[in-house]
Amino acid sequence: MTAPCSYRLDLGVYALGALPGPEASALRAHLAGCPACRAELEGFRRVTALVRTARSAGPRPRTGAPTRLIGACAARGPAP
Repeated sequence: MTAPCSYRLDLGVYALGALPGPEASALRAHLAGCPACRAELEGFRRVTALVRTARSAGPRPRTGAPTRLIGACAARGPAP
């Protein structure tokens, strides 16, 4: 059994487009020769695409909702 690839920890960050330039360049070079990382990256890309689609299609929460929720919880007091 082989050890996990050291680049695997960077794949999710890379899929989100948040990996810094030199690290992204090194990962791209690594991907050319690592089919396991390419496959895992494809999975991350599918997930990030689904999240982006859901965020753009779904309703946005009202701005004051979190504040009202926190206020209601504070007014209710601690649980018995």
